[in-house]
Amino acid sequence: MSVAIEDRSLAIVGLNDIEMLQERILQELCEHCGAQSGALWVAGERSGLRLRAWRGLIDRSALPDVVDPTLVQANPWLAGASFLVPLVTLAGEIQGLVQLGDSLNGTFSEAFVPDTQRFGAFAASSLKTTGRPSSVKRNNCVSSVVPPWVLALKLAASQMSM
Repeated sequence: MSVAIEDRSLAIVGLNDIEMLQERILQELCEHCGAQSGALWVAGERSGLRLRAWRGLIDRSALPDVVDPTLVQANPWLAGASFLVPLVTLAGEIQGLVQLGDSLNGTFSEAFVPDTQRFGAFAASSLKTTGRPSSVKRNNCVSSVVPPWVLALKLAASQMSM
């Protein structure tokens, strides 16, 4: 049974761990397109897209550590035996690039372009949201989580003032 691209998109939207999200994006695209290999480069605080995940039959030493985002097209494209999927937000911001290889069908089909483009927009949005600096996330979490004993003290203090 084939999984719809919408279901694959929903599977990544709720992930909060950046490493798990990166692995899942790569997994979902590989499975959807029948790729035995894949690599993912992601935008970060430094310039360029940085290699963050790879899987399958890929020779890691043959992959560049950094990809220039100005070379990334806005739409998925076939390049030889590879299928490249840009992860672009609806606002046009490039958040990453996935390279798929070793198709189970021998070659990748142009028919994958519309689905992978939609998935790429979801993935880009998820990466942008989840990829905020950890200090910002940590500060937000600390301020929003109140230990139960603090709540008990506040309740007791409010009852004493009545």
